[in-house]
Formats: sequence, C-alpha cells, structure tokens
Amino acid sequence: MLVDRAWPRGMRKKDTHLDEWLRGVAPSSEPRKRYIHEPSRYHQVPPPLPG
Repeated sequence: MLVDRAWPRGMRKKDTHLDEWLRGVAPSSEPRKRYIHEPSRYHQVPPPLPG
C-alpha cells in the first residue's frame, strides 16, 4: 500500500507489488512541502482541513 499524492521517482508502477495506491488520504501538497524539508517544524500542529 502506498499513501502519497505523488508517485515516487524512479519507481515504475508495473514493477511494484502494491495492492492499493491511496493518494486520496495522503496529505495535500502544502503540508508536505512545509514539513518535508524542515524537521524543526515537526512539532507544530498542522492547520485544520478546509471544509
């Protein structure tokens, strides 16, 4: 199972043994970009979901 919005670079779909790609439950691009390269922000609470 893969939980991410973007398919990982260098990984071919036909070569994987995944049962599901759950991109709909992965974080949106904004939180991913905010936290992925800033370990000092990991302790912060993410903003509430819209809606």
